[in-house]
Amino acid sequence: LDQKTLELRADLLAFGLQPDLFPVPRQAGTALGAVTPEAARATGLPEGVALAVGGSDYITGVYGAGLVDAGQTAILTGTWELVVGCADEPPLSPELREAGAICDPHVAPGRWSTRIENFAGEITEWYRDALAEDASWSAILARAGEAPVGSGGVVFLPHLMGSYGPVHDELARTLSAGETQEPG
Repeated sequence: LDQKTLELRADLLAFGLQPDLFPVPRQAGTALGAVTPEAARATGLPEGVALAVGGSDYITGVYGAGLVDAGQTAILTGTWELVVGCADEPPLSPELREAGAICDPHVAPGRWSTRIENFAGEITEWYRDALAEDASWSAILARAGEAPVGSGGVVFLPHLMGSYGPVHDELARTLSAGETQEPG
C-alpha cells in the first residue's frame, strides 16, 4: 500500500503478487452496501443493515477516544502496548522506520497513525503458561498485588518476538534481571 496515495502498487508487492489479488483500499466509513437476504440467513444479521469499511481495533479505539488531530498521541494497553501518534500526512522518515514504527491510514479521513508496539497483556498469558500453569488468575493477581513498588529492582523486558520501539531488533529476546524475594 502506497501510504501517500492509499493505492496498491505492483512495484511494492513482493513474491510476484498482483494488486488484483487484494481488495481495493477504501477509506474507513465508505458504504459497501447492505446485508443481503442470503447473508442474513447465513449469519443471523438483519437483512438490509448497512455495511461499511471499518478499521483495525487499535485505530478505531483511539478514534473513539478523540485522537483525530495531527500531533495528538495516545497509549493503549491490552494484549499489546501501543504508543500511537496522529499526523496529517504519512510520517515515513527513515528514523521512524528504523525504530520499528508502523504507519497506517487513520479511520479519520486525511489522517495517518504511527505506532510503536510491544507485548503487554500477552506477557501474563506467557507467564502463566510457562511459569505458573497451575495458578489461578486470582492467585497470580493477588501475588502481583503483594509486590513492592518497583518490584525490588526486578526488570523484565517482554521481547518474546523481538523488540519493537524505540529500537527495532527482531533478534532481541526476553530478559529478566534482578533478584526476587518471596512475599512476606
